[in-house]
Amino acid sequence: MRKAKTFFALVSSLLLIIVMMLMSGCKCCGPDTPSSGGGAGGAAGGSAAEETDYDYDYEEYVNSEPEIVEFDIDDMPEDSEGTTVDLSGYCTDEDTEDVLTWTVEDYDESIVSVTLADNAASIVPVQDAYGETSITFACTDDYDASDQITVDFEVTPVQEEPVIVSLPTTTAVVGQEYIYDVQGTDVDGDTLEYALTSGPPGMSIEPSTGVITWTPDTAGNYQVEVRVSDGIAIALQQYTVTVTES
Repeated sequence: MRKAKTFFALVSSLLLIIVMMLMSGCKCCGPDTPSSGGGAGGAAGGSAAEETDYDYDYEEYVNSEPEIVEFDIDDMPEDSEGTTVDLSGYCTDEDTEDVLTWTVEDYDESIVSVTLADNAASIVPVQDAYGETSITFACTDDYDASDQITVDFEVTPVQEEPVIVSLPTTTAVVGQEYIYDVQGTDVDGDTLEYALTSGPPGMSIEPSTGVITWTPDTAGNYQVEVRVSDGIAIALQQYTVTVTES
């Protein structure tokens, strides 16, 4: 009976050891289980799998440059009132919402003056100036894109009348030489020719210089008229010479 108890205790101890070994083997040698890192990775993988790629369809804006339609400026005579050109219809832009602005970029100030207001250019010839000239305009949109045009035209010369600028000598003495140097000018630079259209006997004028000479022999008042010509236009000067006794 005592041996049976001892055997039973031995078997119980052996079974306990086997159970403990089996339990230990489940923790150390059992099948692999996902670690916490694996679990996180799995979670991350699941999150990545749930992500969705979105495609955004957009178009980059490209500004259209303005374009100037060619136009002319009519020739104008010098000393005229000039002309006004409405520029608003000569610049186009595919971007119809853009505001188009005209500016004057270059012109010869010695021949014309140019002012711009409300897209209208006022062009006036400079006094006594003429010749071929040009004006450069620019049309600009809201994005500073622009187009330019240079327009050629001519300010045509107008024949100017000569002008007598000297004041006459209006007194003379009997027996003494009378001299009056007539001075004429012409803005066109034309050669001037002088002549007497009326005067007392013996009075003469040098055609190229305009110098009048005369030696009166009788006291009195004498009417004189001088003409200066540039070959096309003339100027006249009329005056009275009073001759006294010496």
